[in-house]
Amino acid sequence: SSGINAEWPLRPGALYDEDGAFYTSKDIEMTEHLGTHMDAPYHFGKTAWDLASIPIENFVVPVVKVNVREKSAKNRDYMLTVQDLQDWEEKYGAVPDNAVVLMETGWGDKYTDT
Repeated sequence: SSGINAEWPLRPGALYDEDGAFYTSKDIEMTEHLGTHMDAPYHFGKTAWDLASIPIENFVVPVVKVNVREKSAKNRDYMLTVQDLQDWEEKYGAVPDNAVVLMETGWGDKYTDT
């Protein structure tokens, strides 16, 4: 995600402190599937959990970050492979049970905070 800065077009009433680091806003309008977000099972089924019903401990899990920056630089459509995970495990050990696996592509470097 990008940081918020004074160059953003803001609605009247947006506030910054003296150094420009603080911002507050009370409303937002956008599609729910824009940007970094999380879907609940309810998104796909009327009887499934909505986000507020999921126990908070379900969101605290081990995380594994697999660096595929070099491969992604050569192939912008690069997809994580079993070999990538095996290489990671050879270096760091087994992926923990219930872990979230993140793929570091380097594409974030292409986004500016200006």
